[in-house]
Amino acid sequence: MKYPDDIDFYYFLENHGWSTCLIFVSGNIYKMGPTHIFGNPIVALLNAVTELLKARTKPKFIWHDEPVSKWSIN
Repeated sequence: MKYPDDIDFYYFLENHGWSTCLIFVSGNIYKMGPTHIFGNPIVALLNAVTELLKARTKPKFIWHDEPVSKWSIN
């Protein structure tokens, strides 16, 4: 990635405990469908971003998708 502005992030809160997240990185699209069953995925993301902005250690969070996949951001 040449510039930090090469990243676009879209998060859609859907019905019935689902969300859709699209991340565009340097022309590539990554789609995730985090579930809200194990917690609130947007809160997990915002807590990690807050930690990052405070220049603390590398933040981590996990988004669970169904039926069995899991996204881990380190």
